[in-house]
Amino acid sequence: DGVTAYAWTKRAEVILNELWAERLAGTGVTCNAMHPGWADTPGVRTSLPRFHSWMKGRLRSAAEGADTAVWLAVAPRLGGTSGKWFFDRAERWTHWSPTTWETEADRTALWQLCERATGASGLPGA
Repeated sequence: DGVTAYAWTKRAEVILNELWAERLAGTGVTCNAMHPGWADTPGVRTSLPRFHSWMKGRLRSAAEGADTAVWLAVAPRLGGTSGKWFFDRAERWTHWSPTTWETEADRTALWQLCERATGASGLPGA
């Protein structure tokens, strides 16, 4: 199910962002995540065709979807802000439902899975 897979990967993105921010604290590196909103992109068209058809004409352009990512990269007021999640240039709450709360064991398992999958390890604090 494309919608379920998308939701799980977005949740993992949020968790990994928080973990990177924790592990990189004090290094001068900041990590933030964002949601572009629903944009009319090839990925949405091919992965979620029914959703795309239903939302056609109401989806954001790719440029509108990229706006917050570009803003995060250049906004001076965000210096030092790390581990947050943004939508439409505003920090947002990452847990909209009780089902999105994960345990510390879940967070550790995700981190270890990524280490095994990439061969990367040794970030500060890891």
